[in-house]
Amino acid sequence: MITSYASLPDLVIPNGQTHSQVFNGVYVYHDAVGGIEIYSPDTLPESVYIEVNQDQLATNSSSGWKPIETFDDTGASVRLYVPGAGKAQTYTDMIPAGSFRLTSTTAVVADRTFKCNKLWST
Repeated sequence: MITSYASLPDLVIPNGQTHSQVFNGVYVYHDAVGGIEIYSPDTLPESVYIEVNQDQLATNSSSGWKPIETFDDTGASVRLYVPGAGKAQTYTDMIPAGSFRLTSTTAVVADRTFKCNKLWST
């Protein structure tokens, strides 16, 4: 099995907003198996986390959005944040979800553009 990557559209949280557009699994990342790689912009003073929705056709106005949480070394539940400014990380937690988006804890003060790749096997 060969692992490859494909660039996805940018995820953008528009100026003054808290949510990016939605990536629907059925249309954007349904064939990802190795993860979704997210590259944070060089300027990112806000904290941004990943939210998922079971609905494969979810929109920002859909109900059912939930933050992904994981567990730290003590067993405490912690929200899954994207990496800080100028960094990248690969995530697998949202692949089983119907849709995902990025959410800032505060309204962003300028457009925040996140580059993304999906890793898949051929």
